[in-house]
Amino acid sequence: MPEVCYAIMGRADFGGLNCITLCQKKDPNFVPMKNVSSMRKLCGQTVLDGGITALELACQHKLEDVACAILGRQDFDKVNNISPGNWTCLMHAINNDLPRACLAILDRKDFTAV
Repeated sequence: MPEVCYAIMGRADFGGLNCITLCQKKDPNFVPMKNVSSMRKLCGQTVLDGGITALELACQHKLEDVACAILGRQDFDKVNNISPGNWTCLMHAINNDLPRACLAILDRKDFTAV
């Protein structure tokens, strides 16, 4: 799998490094609307719960070399992303026992979401 990640990141036309997959969760304060259609009644039942970046995906799948390669790229600017559950990329790296990725995150001057 790492070889596939490197091949994708190495393409000149790859522009997805800073994309975020947004996640939603049920709104704990949701109250269905009354006197509206069944579809409209459900409007607003979910809220945004953060997003997942390529770095967090690499950490979740224990691809430490890929995570370090992403962190080494100057064009990666989502190091401070907050993912679902209010997790930072450092928390993902620690949770998946990726010490080199942790150090690479901490070495980034733009990392502030401790």
